[in-house]
Amino acid sequence: MRATWWPSRLQQRLHSHYRPGKFDFRLGEQRSDSIAGSGISLSAGGYDPLCIYNYRHYYFWTASRKEKLRKTTERSLVMRTYIKAGRLVDCTGADAIRSPVVLVEDGRIIQVGTSQTLEIPAGSAVIDCGEGTLLPGLIDSHLHIGEDCRREEPVGLQHKQPDALRAIRGVVSLYEDLMSGVTTARALGDGTGFVDVILRDAIERGEAVGPRLLVAAQALRPSHGTSPEAAVVADGVDEVRRCVRQAIFHGADVIKLFISNISRGSSHIDYLKGDLTQVSAYSKEELVAAVEEARRSGVKVCGHCIGGDVVRWALEAGFASLEHANLIEEEDIPLFLKTGAYISDPNLILFFDPVRGFETP
Repeated sequence: MRATWWPSRLQQRLHSHYRPGKFDFRLGEQRSDSIAGSGISLSAGGYDPLCIYNYRHYYFWTASRKEKLRKTTERSLVMRTYIKAGRLVDCTGADAIRSPVVLVEDGRIIQVGTSQTLEIPAGSAVIDCGEGTLLPGLIDSHLHIGEDCRREEPVGLQHKQPDALRAIRGVVSLYEDLMSGVTTARALGDGTGFVDVILRDAIERGEAVGPRLLVAAQALRPSHGTSPEAAVVADGVDEVRRCVRQAIFHGADVIKLFISNISRGSSHIDYLKGDLTQVSAYSKEELVAAVEEARRSGVKVCGHCIGGDVVRWALEAGFASLEHANLIEEEDIPLFLKTGAYISDPNLILFFDPVRGFETP
């Protein structure tokens, strides 16, 4: 389509020295008429072969681009979804919105209005929830994919199950999480088989149904630390750095360390006794090394932490969240406020469940 009717020598010269889009078609005195709807005005004095070549190329390129734009626009309309309901609670403390309309595009909420303020174009995809209530998706900040407290099976044993079984259980649990309103979750320690990474990627590809996952890939613990089934051993500054790098290499969205509590045995009772302590499992230097290494890759760090001096060490090192924090002290609170770190998953089952909690006989 590039004016092949020209003599080949001229064609070669044009291809060698000129490129479409570098020249102005509007030579001399312009007139208003355009050719074939392209919007390009030709000069009143005519045009030379160079401009013919450029114009012809531009015309066909423009037609192609218009077709692409049309298809893109059609896809955009298809990817837009409007959700209607009886009311919407936005969790800011404001009054519920009556007759809400929510516009979702590419999986993201881009506008919230009402049936009076947000018009739904004809032919749009609409989810009508009737008189139901909408609210923002819930975030589960701490879960273990292979673990479900509803099972009559100790936590440690659940983690020891084969990766294939834990993955199957994870598919079921994550689907149920999504159906209960959880749209984003963090998986913070699921052994060394990368079950969390596999399921995260399967959900992103549409091969499994569940919330968006942020995963630890492989959590870290010292050799005398808690949860040996859920993490890899990393002792000392150099080993902590190496394991953080490995986790990032394997796809970690967040780095998880078990930074408090030590175990004096492998039984479930030993786990419970070790968890209800304020003993630091890692040194401050090891915590600093983990954060430094993760930050270089733009990854945040969280830590299993019940209480004690390690709370302050972790916050000063730059941990983004501390998990559980059941035994923190009043003087720890200002440091949370200063650093902007979060307390995640208070793990109340350990305090109030007589079968699986600290009151276990």
